[in-house]
Amino acid sequence: MGDRCGLVANARRDHLDKQIDSVEQNPPFASRRGLRTRNPPHHRSPSWTWTWTWSWSSVYRCAISFLALSGPLAARAPRGHGELADQLRRAALSVPLNIAEGSGKPERDARRFYTIARGSALECAAIIDAFEALGLVTAQELVEPRELLERTVSMLTKMALSEVNRGK
Repeated sequence: MGDRCGLVANARRDHLDKQIDSVEQNPPFASRRGLRTRNPPHHRSPSWTWTWTWSWSSVYRCAISFLALSGPLAARAPRGHGELADQLRRAALSVPLNIAEGSGKPERDARRFYTIARGSALECAAIIDAFEALGLVTAQELVEPRELLERTVSMLTKMALSEVNRGK
């Protein structure tokens, strides 16, 4: 499915590039002093275009899956551990939001958002370790959340590094 989404996004980008080229050749309005455009055409760098690539959608789906599991985990925190539960909710939500925001940014900014998402995922791992250490959950209950976090951190590390290598 990711490949198909990537092809659709590429076709859409090609179509938009043709429209922008058309506007550049035929400015939208004329003034008494000659032809003018309201604003320069939008930046058409590939890093500015939104694409649904396989790696992005896979890491996003892992982050969303962990977010769904984090709610019930946070709800199990007893009285006196509300701050820990709240921190888990916020960190788990931060991961997919930063992935999504980074996907629409230029390369340098994308790296920063992927790094922030990675840090939030590592924070979630530390919080669920704390839940286990406090006896709030068993190790067996944390197998799936840990696997999702491990996959997410691994993919985000590769994405951040690929953005660095692409920017050189």
